[in-house]
Amino acid sequence: MFRVLLLTALLDRLGSRLEAVFLSGVAFGLMHVPGELIQPVVDLDWGFFKAVVHDYAPKFLVQVWLGLFLGVLWLRTGSIILISAVHTLLNLAVDFAVGL
Repeated sequence: MFRVLLLTALLDRLGSRLEAVFLSGVAFGLMHVPGELIQPVVDLDWGFFKAVVHDYAPKFLVQVWLGLFLGVLWLRTGSIILISAVHTLLNLAVDFAVGL
C-alpha cells in the first residue's frame, strides 16, 4: 500500500523522489503507532501522552527508517514481492528477538 499507492501518488504530485520517499516513510511510521497513544488524547491526559510518546519515540524512528528503506528499495527495484519479503523477514526478526 505505501509503496505502490502512496509513494506513486506522492511522486506524481511532488515530482521529487526524496520528498515522496520521506513523506511515505513518515506515513509508514505513523501507521505503526500503537493504539495506546490514542487513549491519552481521548482522555486529554497530556502528561501521560507525553510519557507514552517519549517511550515510543525510538520505535517510531525505527519504523520511519524502515519505511524510508522500503521506499528506496521499491524505487530502485520496482518489485513489490521483494518489498513484501523484506518486510516479512524484518517482522519475523523482531518477533524472534522479542521472543528470546
